[in-house]
Amino acid sequence: MSHSQQLRIVQVNRHGPGGGGSEQAFHLALALQRRGHHLLFLTAPDERWRKRCDAVGLPLAFLPMHGRFNLVMAARLASLIRRHGAQVVHAHKGREQALAFWASFFMPIPALVANRGVSFPVGRLRALKYRYRTDAVVAVSESVRRELGASGVPASKLVTIYGGVDVERFHPHVDGEGVREELGIPSDALLVVKVAHVREWKGYEIFLQAAARVAAAEPRAMFLGVGKGTGEAPELDQLVRQLHLGGRIRWAGFREELPPIFAAATVCVHAATAGEGVTGAVREALAMAKPVVVTDVGGNRELVRHNETGLLVPARDPERLAAGILTLIRSPARAASLGCAGRRVVERDFSHDAKAGYVEALYLDILRRKGCLHA
Repeated sequence: MSHSQQLRIVQVNRHGPGGGGSEQAFHLALALQRRGHHLLFLTAPDERWRKRCDAVGLPLAFLPMHGRFNLVMAARLASLIRRHGAQVVHAHKGREQALAFWASFFMPIPALVANRGVSFPVGRLRALKYRYRTDAVVAVSESVRRELGASGVPASKLVTIYGGVDVERFHPHVDGEGVREELGIPSDALLVVKVAHVREWKGYEIFLQAAARVAAAEPRAMFLGVGKGTGEAPELDQLVRQLHLGGRIRWAGFREELPPIFAAATVCVHAATAGEGVTGAVREALAMAKPVVVTDVGGNRELVRHNETGLLVPARDPERLAAGILTLIRSPARAASLGCAGRRVVERDFSHDAKAGYVEALYLDILRRKGCLHA
């Protein structure tokens, strides 16, 4: 990259570490910095971010970011953007984008980019912030891009760039025995793992109903749920009792260190019923060459090609989910072959570096088009 194309970029993300969107924002900032750009990672005050940014030498600033219509916050954001001399501001969630939108009235932002990570309908009123003063909206899947288009965002502003995975951290050779030991899971158990926070659309009820069917058919099967809220949801505990799954299921709660969790798995599942862009946990499982059974919602079919990189099953169908799990645990050679094919696809299209390359090209294109950068 020539010196004139080193950009000054602010990545805006108000959420704490650990969530899928926050991790994407952080790793994008890091990958862009490695490509020679001048980055500022702007987030709500959180000492965990200070530790992580200090550890990797990523410049950090804090801004509380209260409220979508808070003009005082917007003015403070504008002031931080000006101080950094930013040519690009990339806002990673709705509130961040709303504040950047208002900040653009206090000072010109050469390239304002927004992210959209879920495939829920946007609504025409909320889509206004994407239609005006925003130069591009990065959709994390084709399904998200279609939802934005249906809400009136011009196609010329929409670009699909998939989320990234750290393919060196999420790697097939990570050891999962320690996790099995810690959670009391025998080394010969066939372990079915679901990684997701407990939210209505993440499909934990469907997962448990499928687990009951698998448990009845396969005595060595055990099940593990990992994510915020697992082990703290009374309605899920009640369902576990009703389905007589007590001795067969473990809840691990929120874990920052996910590679050993995936490494412990025989099969990984995701049972979401709606709202997915491309599920991050599925990308990570595939990066570790794990066989996956995933519901066909949002953009998941853009990552999981049925019978090529995993199995796709209909949403809200515990019977088909159970059948997919049983297929994979009973056919280890086929499962291994699907997992290896998944790893190859993730390395090629879904690494953090591949994503940063696409995002960098988008920034440069906007700036050239607007005459803010020489061709």
